[in-house]
Amino acid sequence: MDKFGLPIGSETDAMMLLSLVLCVPALFMGYIALCDFDLPEIVYLGMGLIITLTGILSVFPAMILLAWLIRM
Repeated sequence: MDKFGLPIGSETDAMMLLSLVLCVPALFMGYIALCDFDLPEIVYLGMGLIITLTGILSVFPAMILLAWLIRM
């Protein structure tokens, strides 16, 4: 444990890496949606769903890290 009560090493690193990995596809698809390519509407609906799901999933590791920081 470090001075903030966070475990040193694998668990903290894994959660931060998971947040980053889940955010990358959402950012990429958001860029595609903003560039307004001539893609079918179903593609944009699918990308919106994936962006929403990855956004929600990437919040949970960040919330766990925040809870550990508050608990200190």
